Amino acid sequence: MIYVDGAQKSGSGTIVRFAVGLATLLGEELHLTNIRAKREKPGLRPQHLKAVQALQQICQGSLGGGEIGSKEIRFRPGGEIKSGCYEWDIGTAGSTTLLAITLLPVPFIDGKA
Repeated sequence: MIYVDGAQKSGSGTIVRFAVGLATLLGEELHLTNIRAKREKPGLRPQHLKAVQALQQICQGSLGGGEIGSKEIRFRPGGEIKSGCYEWDIGTAGSTTLLAITLLPVPFIDGKA
């Protein structure tokens, strides 16, 4: 289990994106707390939630606390990467580049680079 306190350093969404990407790459469960605690609007914003949900979908994982405004999540990557065509709507002006960065580790899982 990987434990991450999201209030560390700047407490930004970068912690969310990198933590779920790392957990997926390592195949380890993630418990992320204090998500964006130092921000004016703490908790998951739509773009962060969509990034986590995208990884959950690709790796057939599970997500607890996956709601907008949630300050704590538990993410467990599944055992197999599901190939296919995916389409995600962030629903806001959130950055598609940051979504792509979150998904970047996926091809390296199980030597599928």
